[in-house]
Amino acid sequence: MSKHLKTLCMVSIALNAMLFGIVLGEVSYYFTGYYITQGILHSGPEICAPKSPETLLPDAKRTLLNSTLTPAFEQTQKLRVQIDAAKREALRILQAEPFDEKAYRAQIQHILDLHAKNKHDVTDAVVKVAKQFTPKERAILADIVMASGTTGQTVRAK
Repeated sequence: MSKHLKTLCMVSIALNAMLFGIVLGEVSYYFTGYYITQGILHSGPEICAPKSPETLLPDAKRTLLNSTLTPAFEQTQKLRVQIDAAKREALRILQAEPFDEKAYRAQIQHILDLHAKNKHDVTDAVVKVAKQFTPKERAILADIVMASGTTGQTVRAK
């Protein structure tokens, strides 16, 4: 056998061994339940997607939650539009010649005030709901707040 043919055979054996290892590893994950517990083999989206914490609440509390938080989040969307416009205005002031420091600082303060109002509105809605929830339901509410991207800074006691 030539030297090149021996090298080719050795490379082929090594690659086949690696492929066998990969297949064996996948099969072992399958039989140990890794893929099943991770939801990878399940076909339905209802199984793969994590269950929303909101579904753990009783219907009456879920209705209260939605009726209280929906207006707050709609207000948040309106404030987002105002914040974006205020940011564009701040950039316009920053680029203007001559630079007006006082106007720029005032515009930045306006943006910060809009952010504060946004957080305050959401916090008020969460507090209003939390007052009517049991401790177990407040734990679920905390999961909902965390999932919505609201930070612990937003949720503050009055």
